[in-house]
Amino acid sequence: HDEYMQVVKSARNLVAHIEREEGGHDYRFAEVESLDEELNKVRRQLDLVLERDPGEHPARAEARAALVAAETRLQQYLDNAYREENHE
Repeated sequence: HDEYMQVVKSARNLVAHIEREEGGHDYRFAEVESLDEELNKVRRQLDLVLERDPGEHPARAEARAALVAAETRLQQYLDNAYREENHE
């Protein structure tokens, strides 16, 4: 259960990081790469937990939902970065 909650925390921290960067209009390529790598770390973290816990723990759905929320938020950030870059 604790491992799932750590995934949730990591995903939420990523969303907060994205929001900070977006608030500062930081759409540099290096920042985009950094955020993408953070997302990949959260994905790997969840994959490891799922490998160790093949059962249907109630926190599993929450961890997956948090990852999806982070993926969605990063995509929004990337869309905004594209618009900013192309002055749309």
